[in-house]
Amino acid sequence: MIKKAPYLRRYMQLPQALHILSTQRLNLGNTRFWEDRSEAAIFEKYCIQKKIKGVLALCFTQTPERYHHWKIYGEGVSGICIEFDKANLIDSVNRSKRLRHGSVEYVTISDASDYRGKIDRWPFIKRIPFQDEDEYRVIYDDPDGVKFFEFSFDLKSINSVHFSPWIQRNVLESVEEIVREMPGCAELNISQTTLLENRRWIGSFEP
Repeated sequence: MIKKAPYLRRYMQLPQALHILSTQRLNLGNTRFWEDRSEAAIFEKYCIQKKIKGVLALCFTQTPERYHHWKIYGEGVSGICIEFDKANLIDSVNRSKRLRHGSVEYVTISDASDYRGKIDRWPFIKRIPFQDEDEYRVIYDDPDGVKFFEFSFDLKSINSVHFSPWIQRNVLESVEEIVREMPGCAELNISQTTLLENRRWIGSFEP
């Protein structure tokens, strides 16, 4: 069995990141509006089986940096990736008895029927074409039809904050200054990803 990374990464846009850093809270969103309509349909079936109004979820990746994560979830100059220490963040999740969490299991269509009776696992099952995402999910079974659910966490759970590869350096410096002025954020490990311009990689080919 492959050992999972000790971190959880969340790719997002700047407004979301500013909210997270300023409030020290993470938000779970409604799965009904997910782009993957197959998965959204399974969540609908799950709600019927559990007799609840909806499912709210927060998704992380357990993989190292990938181009498609930036392009899909952190695209453009406003993209940000926050890396959390997994153990510390899960401690925060566990303080709320309403939340469940776990790694996503990726399943072929031919094997999907094996999970028909494992209803509690449905929020943590996804089709195998998405396995490169290596997701970790926090789930809230919503009995009341709320629009969102938040839980608090300690800023010490953050390992690092990485800015988009497309952001201009002078813009990055201005935004970084704003972030560092937020309570508890002065010592955050903040940098721009070197995904699209890595000097160490380039230097490896110098004679």
